[in-house]
Formats: sequence, C-alpha cells, structure tokens
Amino acid sequence: MSDAIQLQADISSLSLHGLGAFSTILATLSADDIAPMAMVQLERLGALFHTSGKFAAKVPDMLTRVKSHPLGRLATTVGWRKGDSASLLAKSAAGQAIALLSTVLLNLFHFSDSGDILFQLSRQRLPVDSAISSPFQLARASELMDQKLFALSFGNFLAEQTVRVYDTYRSLNINMPTDLLDSLTVDAAVAFLQAVSEALQEEDKLVRISGTSGIGNILALVLFLFPRDTAVTIDDIFIHEGDHQSIFIELRALSQGPVEVTIEYMTNTRTLCSPISITTEQHDIRLTSYRFSWHGWLTRSLDLAFASAGSICTQEIREALCDLLVAICHAEASENGLCLTSFLGRHPQLKIDQTLRDTLLASPSSYDAELPSAFTHMAKAVEREIKHDQICSCQTYRPEEVWLRLDDEHLQSCKAGRVWLELRKILELGILCLFISAGTNVSIAWPASYGESSNRHAFMKLLPSSLEYVRIERIPENVFSLLDMFVCPSPIGRLIVSAGSTIYSTLLPTLELPLETELSFELLDGNLEFNHRRHSELLDKTRSVRPKAKKSITHDQFPLQPSNMGASSGLSITVREKIGLLAFRLTARYDNANVDISLYHCILSSCYLKRTVACVHPVNSAFMPTVDDNIVLTSVASPHAEEEQSISVVMANRDRTAQLLCCDDRDAKEDEPRGKTLLTQNCCLSCAVTQAKQGGFKTIIVS
Repeated sequence: MSDAIQLQADISSLSLHGLGAFSTILATLSADDIAPMAMVQLERLGALFHTSGKFAAKVPDMLTRVKSHPLGRLATTVGWRKGDSASLLAKSAAGQAIALLSTVLLNLFHFSDSGDILFQLSRQRLPVDSAISSPFQLARASELMDQKLFALSFGNFLAEQTVRVYDTYRSLNINMPTDLLDSLTVDAAVAFLQAVSEALQEEDKLVRISGTSGIGNILALVLFLFPRDTAVTIDDIFIHEGDHQSIFIELRALSQGPVEVTIEYMTNTRTLCSPISITTEQHDIRLTSYRFSWHGWLTRSLDLAFASAGSICTQEIREALCDLLVAICHAEASENGLCLTSFLGRHPQLKIDQTLRDTLLASPSSYDAELPSAFTHMAKAVEREIKHDQICSCQTYRPEEVWLRLDDEHLQSCKAGRVWLELRKILELGILCLFISAGTNVSIAWPASYGESSNRHAFMKLLPSSLEYVRIERIPENVFSLLDMFVCPSPIGRLIVSAGSTIYSTLLPTLELPLETELSFELLDGNLEFNHRRHSELLDKTRSVRPKAKKSITHDQFPLQPSNMGASSGLSITVREKIGLLAFRLTARYDNANVDISLYHCILSSCYLKRTVACVHPVNSAFMPTVDDNIVLTSVASPHAEEEQSISVVMANRDRTAQLLCCDDRDAKEDEPRGKTLLTQNCCLSCAVTQAKQGGFKTIIVS
C-alpha cells in the first residue's frame, strides 16, 4: 500500500462565510473583475504550450512589475499594483505560457474572437470538469494579462518578421505574395493551436505548415511563442532553425495559396494524419489591434500596410513622409488660418524632429518644402514601390485622384487603394504623436476604432495641394483613440484613457494654465488605478455652460489694477466609480456659491487662448476705463459677460488654476471654443484692452 496521503475535502457544504479563508486571492481577482475559475482554467490550458525564447524569458518580470505614478490632486495613480491578478500567473510556467499566448491572440483577433478561441481550445484539450468558464470570462482574464505584456510589442515583432520574409524573397528574385497577412478565422486558429499543442506535448510528432495565405501571422505567432521548437525555410533556405523542430514552416515560390497544416509522426515509417486546411480572410489592418512599442511604431505600421500589397516601405518613403509631415505642420489651414506649430510649445521644430526620429525612425531632409511639392515627392516614392499594374483593381493610378477618393468603398477594396488609405491614417497619426510625450515601456494600439473616430471627428482635412482645416478641439478624442481598442461609449469629456498604457493631458495633474500655448499629453506605462482597482477611463460628465455675467462683480471698479478678486476661494474635486469608468467632477466656490466647471472644455479652450503682445508699461499699471470701453469685471463663476458689446475682465492675477478654469468660452449652442479670450502676458491692462478691441476678443484674463 502506498504511504502517500491524499488530502480530500467536501466543499459541497461550504458557505459564503467559508470563502473567507480565500479572502486575499478573491479580493485580488475581484479588484480586476476576473472570474477565479477562468484564471484556473487558463493556467491549465497554458500547461499544454511550452513557450521558449527571449519573450518567454521576459514574462515573469513583466507580470510582477510594480510601479505607481500619482496624478496630482485626482487621488488616482497610473501603474501596476503589487500582487495584482496578472502576477499570480507568474508563479508557474503554465501561467507564463498562457499569458504570452493571450497577448498574441489579442493582437491577431478581436476581444470576443480571442475568448472563443480559448473556449474551444479548452473544450477540446481539457477535461470536461476543467473547461467551465464562458468565452467572455476567458477573454476578460486574457485581456488583463495582455495589458501587462503590452510592452513586448507583438506588432513590432510581426512587422520585423514580415520584412525579413520580404528581404529573403527579394534576394531570391521572387515576387512577394500579397496574402501573407491575411487573417486566420477562429476555427482555423483553434485547429492550428490544437495541432501545435499536440506536437509540443509528444516528441514523435511534428507540425508541418506550408502555403502563404496568412502565413505571416502564423510565422510571427510561433516564433514569438516557440522559437526553440520551430524551423522556417523559404525555398529550402533556412531563415530560422530552433534546437528542437516540432514546428516546421516552409514557404515556396511555386506553392502559394491556402495554408495547409499536417501532423507527421517522426518514425522510420512516417504516417501522415489528415491535413488541416487553414481558412483565412482578406487582411484588413483596420480590423486588427496590433500593439507597438512607441519607438518606431509608425514605421512598423507602414511595413505591415505595404506588406499587404506585396511591397515594403523603403527609407525613401519614410523620409518623404517626414518632409510631408513637416510641411503640414507649417501650413496654414485655408479655412481658419490655424497652424499646427502654434500648439507645439516653445520649440516646435525640436519637438517635430524628435518625434519623427522616435516614431518613423527617420528625419526630414528639409524644413522648407511647400505642401504641394512635399506631397508630390511622397507620392512618387510610393509609386516606385507599389506595383499598381499588378494589384490595382480600381484602375486609378494618379495619386491625387486616389487621395481624393479614399472614402470610396470601391477604392477601399483595392489593395493599392488600401495602402494609400493607411498612408493617410499614418500621416494623421504622425500629427497626433507630436502632441504626446511618451515614457518608458509604453505601447500604442493600431485599433479598429481609430479609423471610425477619424472619419466621424476628423481633426484635419488634407488635400494634395493644401491643408483645408484644422480642428484643435478634436485632437484629444483622436489621441485617446490610440489606446481605445474596444470602443468606449463616449469620446466627449474624456480626461484619461487607459489600456495597458495610460494617456492624459499634461494639465490634469497640476490644473494650471501653461506659460506657453501648448496642447500636450503624457503617455505612461500602467493602468489607471483608483481604490486599488483598475479603470479604463476618467470622464468629465459636466456638460453645462456657465451662466453669463449680467454685471460686474464689484461696483468699485475704477481705477483697475491686476488682482485675484475673480479667483475661486476653493475647489472641490471628486472621482466616483461607475460601471466601466470613473466619473470626474470639479466644483469651484465663489462668493459663497458652488459652480460646476467642465475641466475638459477648459483644457480644450486653453489651446485657443491668445496671449497679449508685450508692452513697455509696468504690468501693474492702473487703468482708468471710459464708459465707451464697456468693461465688466467677472469671476471664475461667470467669466464671460452677457452683453455682447462689452469686454469681460477676469481678475485672476498670479492664480494659474483660476486662469485655466476661465478659459472655457464655448457657445452654448455650438458647444465649441470660440477663441475670443485674451490672456495678459507682459502687458498692462490698458494695452490689453486696446489689443482686445483690435482683435475682436470678448474676454481678458488677467495673469
């Protein structure tokens, strides 16, 4: 008889009170909104996949990392808390394996599809009593792991492997297939992963993969997860050879088309199982959620876009795009005269150059090119690389015509047309990157939501010969969409968006008006945390416009000297947890009354705030207005006067928080900034009033 003792317990009568014995781990999982049995099931599934290589080696440290960055007065932090749910999986090889597999699936498939894949794999590979979690519960748990592994940047790796295959094809003088990045269907992914798990579990089995349709995704998947168990050849030339070859991928110039997977038994007499047909769908980068590290992410996105057309993005194209981006930044919008460099702070040229080197891995060849010539130069560089005569199905060859027809559904079904569509998006994304300061380990998503958001709320309209308009107030919602892989319900009012990385306005922690006109955002590694729980967004739900001032806040207003009599006597900031978000509310107290203020609209309107031209007089000089000046002294409670002909003067001297809160000059009907507010800067009140009259400004904020 065995001396081993088996511990058994009857838990059928365990009450809810008895769950207190597991309170620590249950609290951890509850804080992340994770079903406990989903984590257990995923760990068991992970035991079927023995991962290896440099990415697998990074997983334990990535899952257990801890950091915390407080956000000023908001009582929230950005980072990773100690002992979170993802860190529980770092304690076992199986947990680490499923975490790495989860991040690959959520790069290649939608949230719901990844849950379906994990659900079907569990049903086929685990005992019935172990596969009890729903697809949503599995997807939710895998999403948590994926967010903590964002910094592994599967999108960068996929692009690098795609370029590697292209370079090999080119060296062999073979045309690159255009279907390498076609998307696998859910059933195909399940069948493929089941075959791989069997080969990894049984030493006498080998998975052989041939064909081209979707092979780029398969290649990146296996080399990301199982590089030591994989061999890859192109026309019998090895481009990768692992120590133990359980997975064999072979590409041949004369063997293009659907991918076929066979399981072979490595014996003297080799027996082949029935081949598995891998079905794919035509690749559409808009339907993916690739994660890219900040460094070089636009270049890697370009690599994938061009690969879908059987081409590659050359250094010449990247440099031409840099020149075009610079020309866009320096161009004045024909509709409203705005120039993007006006919103990039004190050193816009330095900001542009640094951002392009970080994201496009290239620098502009010129800072003086005009927009039409820069566009023509970019178009010619693209035309030299794309084989229009082979892949164009819309018979539109002139770049100017393509650019003007990019919203045409027929053009979007053309492979060449889709490359141009991605070029337009990447130009928009390049502009958005200029407003972002990125930290370490941060990641960007190439989400389906960006295309929709940019079409509904476009922040600029670019034609081959001109910049038609720029909508600065729409830039925040487009910036936030870079992390919005699962479309949130309301883009208006967002102050923070979080999904593995977190992005927010740099004004948020300080609540102070910057010294220079600048629209900027901070991108940090980590999730938004409040009360030890993670959240996806912080939303300012205040929509109302403050009432207009009917009279001055004091009758004793002459002579006028800068003061802070219009500033608030106190601020109340509250953050409340709701389903799917944190609700933000800012209340200012003035003259024994409370007034709700939309911080979101204050930040937007601050971008349109104009600074006075410096004058030679002392800034504290007294000003004696006349009746014709029609001056109304106002406060943070009602910064703008009701009478249209008057000039409001908000006394917020040396109070940068009050100055920021007075920037909101929306029209109640249009709900957009009017840009009719002037901030005194190195200027006396008398000269400020003169400049306001000349420039048509309705409000002066005294700084």
